[in-house]
Amino acid sequence: MHLNYCDTSSSPSRPFYLSLFRVIALQVLVLVATGCFAQGEVNRITLQPSIDLPTQLVAEVDILLVYDSSIMTQLPFTQFEWISNRQSFIELFSGNMDVLHFTIAAGDEPIQVELPMRAENAAGILVFSSHEDPVAEAVDISFERDALLVVEAYGINVVPN
Repeated sequence: MHLNYCDTSSSPSRPFYLSLFRVIALQVLVLVATGCFAQGEVNRITLQPSIDLPTQLVAEVDILLVYDSSIMTQLPFTQFEWISNRQSFIELFSGNMDVLHFTIAAGDEPIQVELPMRAENAAGILVFSSHEDPVAEAVDISFERDALLVVEAYGINVVPN
């Protein structure tokens, strides 16, 4: 007697396992197609000065890649608090956070930010800028895949890509 692979007469449970496998495979395919596995993973960050940025203004931008989600609630959320206590926070959370620092002025070319190798493991990404508004809040770009950050006189604007 010759048995086909799909012949269920010798194993009554085979159709159930094949059906279950097909359902799981379909769910994984849907997740991959919709990008759910990579949600929250920033691939690229670009810094660009606004065309309206005053020529005398030089902005400092800090991009924080935080690897421990509990730290996100302990960080300040205004640029004044961050700039005033930057060194203390860096020392306190060293090893659980990367800080990328940039200086940008009117007329500068866009900066393509080189992310650290472990950036894909970041629990959150915050951006602080020293500019003319001391109570401006941090910009959370944790769920931006390609973030274009336009530095303006009173903050940072995230332009969808």
